Amino acid sequence: MLGKKINEVNNQKEKENDALNKLKADYLTTIYSMASRGKNYLEIHNEIFHQTINFKKAQGFVSDTLYKNATKLTHKAISKKNVIFNGGAVDTAFLASEIYKVLGGDKILDTLSQNVYAELDQRESKAKNNLLEDTIKENEDYNKSLSINDEASAKIFYLCSKHADSALDHKPYQGKMYITNKWRNVIKDKQLREKINQYILKNDVKSFEWVIGEPVYMITRPNCRHYFNEMSVAEVLSTSKTELLNEYKMVHKVGTRDIRQTLKDRYINDIKSIDTIIAKYSERLALCERLNKEIPIPLLREAIAKNKLLIAKWRAKRRKLVNTPSK
Repeated sequence: MLGKKINEVNNQKEKENDALNKLKADYLTTIYSMASRGKNYLEIHNEIFHQTINFKKAQGFVSDTLYKNATKLTHKAISKKNVIFNGGAVDTAFLASEIYKVLGGDKILDTLSQNVYAELDQRESKAKNNLLEDTIKENEDYNKSLSINDEASAKIFYLCSKHADSALDHKPYQGKMYITNKWRNVIKDKQLREKINQYILKNDVKSFEWVIGEPVYMITRPNCRHYFNEMSVAEVLSTSKTELLNEYKMVHKVGTRDIRQTLKDRYINDIKSIDTIIAKYSERLALCERLNKEIPIPLLREAIAKNKLLIAKWRAKRRKLVNTPSK
C-alpha cells in the first residue's frame, strides 16, 4: 500500500542523513589531521576524493554540496598551514590549534551542513512526488478496468495516518479521509454516487489532491512523517474511519520517546526542538572527541567539556517538560 512505500522513503532519508553525517566527520577528520601534520592540498584532496568514491559505492548517491564544501575547507586549512609554516618548522599541536580555529572551531560541523539538509529534502520530496504520481496512476488504471457492477471496489479514498506528535499545522488534517477529485469519472452507478456524495457531505471530506498540495502539503512537505493508505469505496462506506485507522494500524500514539499522551501540544513541539538541539551538540561532541584522539589540543578539550555541559543542560530541560502535567 501507499503508506508502506511512504514510510520506506522516510526511512531511506534517515539512513542517508546518518550516512552523510558520518561522511562529514570523515572529511573533517581528514582535513584536520592531514593539514596539521603538514600534508599538502593534493594529498588531502586525494583522500577526500577516495572517501567520496567509496561513499557513492556504498550508498548509491553522493552529495555534491558536501564535497564542494569539504574542498573549500581544505583550501582554507592549507592556506593557514602555509602562512604558519612560512618555510620553518612548526609544532604539530600549535598548527592543529590554528587549523581547528580556521575550520570553524566548535561550530566546525555547521560549515559542512550548509545546504546538505536542503539537498536531502529535495531528494525526499522528489521520491515522494514520484511515488504519489505512480500510485495515483496505478489506481486510475485499476479503476478504469472495473465494470459498473464492481465500482464498489474502486480505490478513490485515501486515509491519512494520525500521530500524537504531529506538527501543529498538520494536526487538523491527520486521521481523516480524503477522496480523489476525479472520483465522478470512476463511479457511474447513480445509487453509489449518491451514497458517496452523502458520505462526503456528512464527513466534510476534502480532496486528496488538495491536502497533498498547497497550502497543507500533507506528506509532501520535507520531514513530514504522515502517510496515506488507499481505500476502496466498499470499506469506507461500511466501516467507520476510526475502525479503519485501527485496522490498518495508522494511529501512532508516541512518535517521540518519553512524550506522554497527556502532554500539551506546545510541549510536544518544544521537546522535538530540544531533541534537535541535543542531537546537534551530541554530533559536535563526537567529532571533537574524534579529532582530539588524532591530535590532542587544549581547544578541543575545552570544546568537549562545553558540549557535555550543553547536552546536560538541554536534557534537564527536556526531563522537566516531560514531567510537566497537563492541565
